[in-house]
Amino acid sequence: MLNPETDLLKPIFNGFGYPMDKGGGERPVRQRGISVTKAPGGCGDGNPISTNADVGLGMSGGPLSRGGSGNSGKGVVYGVLSTGGTNTEGKVSHVLWGEGVT
Repeated sequence: MLNPETDLLKPIFNGFGYPMDKGGGERPVRQRGISVTKAPGGCGDGNPISTNADVGLGMSGGPLSRGGSGNSGKGVVYGVLSTGGTNTEGKVSHVLWGEGVT
């Protein structure tokens, strides 16, 4: 579960997907350094959050994760991309929470 005191507004998350604008959705793209910008419903399971991820058509279902680098191979999935949109601050993706998976 996301800890609002230590995890918000820090570039510590990763995203992954197959955007249609990169090789017609056949080329995987990984983005590092994603920050959770707000969690309007709180930080519990099932609540939506907003990030500064750069997302595109075809990336729905991609994970928002943390960790898993190096030889450990262990990471936690915090959610999956549900919808994307923009606001006055730039690109924003909305991620629905899922249970952490290690």
